[in-house]
Amino acid sequence: MLARRSDHAGVVRVRDALRLAGIARRLSRARLGRIGRPLEGYQHVDADDADLRAATGIELVPIDADEVVEHYRAVADDRVRGLEAEVRRDWTFEEPLDGSDSSSGR
Repeated sequence: MLARRSDHAGVVRVRDALRLAGIARRLSRARLGRIGRPLEGYQHVDADDADLRAATGIELVPIDADEVVEHYRAVADDRVRGLEAEVRRDWTFEEPLDGSDSSSGR
């Protein structure tokens, strides 16, 4: 794709094409962690590892669900509180984070 520098719309198209090519390249080298396997009856939301790799270049990395739980439980309480404080500081939520019903006046 080519465009003259004086052709603003053409320059935008070239810039967009280059941006999309960069995204496609990064995706083709991506690794996705797959925690466990789909639940019985949910194979329609699954992707065959080899088919996905052949079609996109994306590599699926299997992760044992028990390993995730083990790491989750190993996180110290002070680190969780620190992350919670950071999230509450930097984000706005439409619903309360503690599960309470904001419409009840609490």
